[in-house]
Amino acid sequence: MPDEVKSKLIDLIDYVGQVIQLSETPVFDIKDYRQPIFHEIDLKNRIGIEHDTSDENGPIWLKVKRLKRSDPPLPPELIEEWITVGRDPYVFPKIESIKPNTIKQQDAKAQIKGGRLDAKDVQPSLKNHQKKYCDVIYRLDNLPDIKNTIELYLNGPWHEWSEIEKPRRETIKIYETLFNLQQSIQIQGQEKPLELVWGMGVSRWRREGQVVDHAIVEQLVESEINKDDGTIIIRPRGAAPQVFLKPFFALDINGVQTVFQFSNKFFDNFTEDQELSPFVPDTYTPVLRYVASNLDQSGIYFPDEIVDITDRRLPPLREYLTVTDTWVIYARRRSDNFFINDLNRLKEAVEKENELPGPAKRLVTRPSNENTYKGGRIDLGGASLTNYSGLNDGSQLLNRKSIRHLRTNSFFPNLIMMSR
Repeated sequence: MPDEVKSKLIDLIDYVGQVIQLSETPVFDIKDYRQPIFHEIDLKNRIGIEHDTSDENGPIWLKVKRLKRSDPPLPPELIEEWITVGRDPYVFPKIESIKPNTIKQQDAKAQIKGGRLDAKDVQPSLKNHQKKYCDVIYRLDNLPDIKNTIELYLNGPWHEWSEIEKPRRETIKIYETLFNLQQSIQIQGQEKPLELVWGMGVSRWRREGQVVDHAIVEQLVESEINKDDGTIIIRPRGAAPQVFLKPFFALDINGVQTVFQFSNKFFDNFTEDQELSPFVPDTYTPVLRYVASNLDQSGIYFPDEIVDITDRRLPPLREYLTVTDTWVIYARRRSDNFFINDLNRLKEAVEKENELPGPAKRLVTRPSNENTYKGGRIDLGGASLTNYSGLNDGSQLLNRKSIRHLRTNSFFPNLIMMSR
């Protein structure tokens, strides 16, 4: 009997797991989540971004400082009317090639003689009250002093500012994306919950028209904003890591169940002082190697193929499985995958347990056929009540009026007294 109860409980756990899995469409590509994605190469060697630190609350995997935009240097007064400088370091200043003006006729004659104006660009002023003035068009090519000053400004102060500001703006863009994401997670709450995931190792595979491009080892993380300086901090949550194998299950890949069992056992065998970290390869790369070698006979573990291990770019999609050791941060709608992991651990615990606790047994044990209720019986068909006094002979019959009186008297005795 104990083995039969254990078997039924395991079947129940499997059934719940299947229901959860059927409710979710497998995601093959992290871009299908339609949420922000940051690959390792996007966040490495950035000004204002730090990795693998800690504080009194535990490990910090990512810190992004709140940087401020700096304005470009002001152009010299001589050229300020000829150049428009914006705040975007990626946008080259706009330079005017011609400039209309109204000057005195005698000045126009002098400038024509000096080569700063062409005679064809000088016309009598259209304004009647300015008879001694003329309308002119200055051309930048005729103004070497202004042209040279513009070139000196662009190649000097503006270029230096632009080169310094560009990486700052990239960090600012990353910060704004993470900030908006963190706000979305808080605002949406339980109604449309988002979760933030740090993936380790990316599987890339083009197989039978289907593209697999997803992280393998996943760790839920949380983001917070430092109230003093606005720094965004991302740290791991207390949830256990999981291996994302849904695409391979959906493609019915041989060996995926073996990989699943290996990965679970790998993480379950962590010692108390051992924690998963994207900056400690030994805590996850054995799983990545196992995936590469067991899901595709031609599969490769990409770090074994490259010469420069500091190159964190993703390899191209190929007809064979390629597994990287790079990490990626992404958001998605909250998944039930972690419930699946919990169910699998529960299943393993049930299989190892010799004696199941009472509540677990009652989940899969049929209720007893013995009638344990000793009270009266109501004849619904005849609208009569038998054995109201607790007797079992069924001899006492009451009409509808008596039944109503007895019910009211039993549950609302004060109401009966008030009605009298």
